[in-house]
Amino acid sequence: MILCGTVFATGPSHINSEIKPISINEKGEILCRTRFSKNEIGAHKAMKITYGYLVITKDSIIQYVTQEIEPDGFADYETFLKITVYWDSIFNGCYDKDHLSEIGHRIKNQYHFDLCNISKYKIDKVLLKAEFENNKQIDLSNTNQLAINGAKSTDYFNNKNIHIMYDFGNVLILKNMNNEYEKTQIGADFDYFNPWTDVNGDIENVGFEISEISGILRTNN
Repeated sequence: MILCGTVFATGPSHINSEIKPISINEKGEILCRTRFSKNEIGAHKAMKITYGYLVITKDSIIQYVTQEIEPDGFADYETFLKITVYWDSIFNGCYDKDHLSEIGHRIKNQYHFDLCNISKYKIDKVLLKAEFENNKQIDLSNTNQLAINGAKSTDYFNNKNIHIMYDFGNVLILKNMNNEYEKTQIGADFDYFNPWTDVNGDIENVGFEISEISGILRTNN
C-alpha cells in the first residue's frame, strides 16, 4: 500500500467489518471490540480504520467509536503502520478492566464488565445452513444478522455454510466472507452501500468484491 502518488490501476473493492467479544457480565450483556475499514474502489493506498466498542444487550446493540486512524494524517506509511499495529494489538487482546480508555471506563461502570471471560463461548465451527437452522430452530431467510454501522445481512451464499465464531445461546457471532476472485464464500452478504453511477446517472449499490463481516444473530434458544 502507498499513501500518496498517482494511482493508475485499482484492485478489488473490499470491506472489513469485525466484531470480537471480550467480556460478558452477569446479566448476559456482551462487550465486544470492533474494527472497520473499507476501500470502495480498490485504490492502491491505505484507508481509514475505525476502532471501537460494541455492547449487545437483551434488546439493543450500542456502538462506540474510540479511535479513527486517517492515513493522510501521517508523514509516511511506516508511521501509519506502527500506529495500526498498536491498535490491532488492542483489538486482538483480551479485556483488561484496569487499562481502559475514557469510553472504556464509562462502559465498564455502566454495564459492570469485570472479567475476560469469553473463551468458553468461542466455537469457531462451520455447519451446513440446514443443520444450523434445525439446531437453532430458526429460519435464516426471515432473520437478519446485524453488523457494525447498522448494516444487515441480505442473501445467503450458494454454498449453504454457516461459520459460528461465538455462541452465547440466544446470541451468536457469525463470520461471513466473500471473495469473488478466489471464489470463496461463506455465510451471507450484507447491505453495506458502495455507490456506482450508471450511464443514465442513476446511483446503484454494487457491493464489495471482497468482504469479511462479523454478524450478530439473535435466536430463540
